[in-house]
Amino acid sequence: MIIVDFETRSEADLLTVGSYVYARHPSTEVLMLAWEDTVKEPGKVHQWFPGAPVEYWMQTDYAAQVYAFNACSFEYEIWEAVMTKKYGVPLIPPSRWEDVKALCARYGWPQKLAIVPKAAKIPEQKDEEGKRLIKKFCCPPFAACSGDDWELFKAYNRQDVVTTRAVIQVLPSPKFSADERVNFDRTWEMNRNGLPVDVKDARQIAKVVAIHLEEN
Repeated sequence: MIIVDFETRSEADLLTVGSYVYARHPSTEVLMLAWEDTVKEPGKVHQWFPGAPVEYWMQTDYAAQVYAFNACSFEYEIWEAVMTKKYGVPLIPPSRWEDVKALCARYGWPQKLAIVPKAAKIPEQKDEEGKRLIKKFCCPPFAACSGDDWELFKAYNRQDVVTTRAVIQVLPSPKFSADERVNFDRTWEMNRNGLPVDVKDARQIAKVVAIHLEEN
């Protein structure tokens, strides 16, 4: 099992545009990637930075599953649009990803990494300094990647992997059943593809609704 967590920055607002658009914005880049191989080096969290050699587990045909708390809604999109296209890292196919947030939902647990540890009463909590550091390094105007706060940010990134590992360990199961995985993959694909919409007609409908509201 490989557990990962990205820290990224972009001129795009993630909450406004969503992860698919955010990942594909030309300004989006990876600041760091914390990772742990729970089989080869359990408890040892490493970090990868752009420009560093590709790690062994990043190869497309490597056997281990890759876990992230927001795998299908963030990490995979960053991997496909940034890691692969900007940094030349091999694409890890969807079949190798496990979404911890979705697993939490499967068992009726909270779906935020900051809340799950408290609900599960585990000691490995998410670092509360994160919001301040994210605003400083990930949002415009971007601070220089140096100094004491940068070291704190790197530690925050590593701690997210530690917390995610702790959550996985207390889940009733670290993966879906075969049938659940089929449904999960179908839902993931549908969410990524979206629904076809006639944009011209949709805009015309919006105009008609606006006129109606003004008249009433």
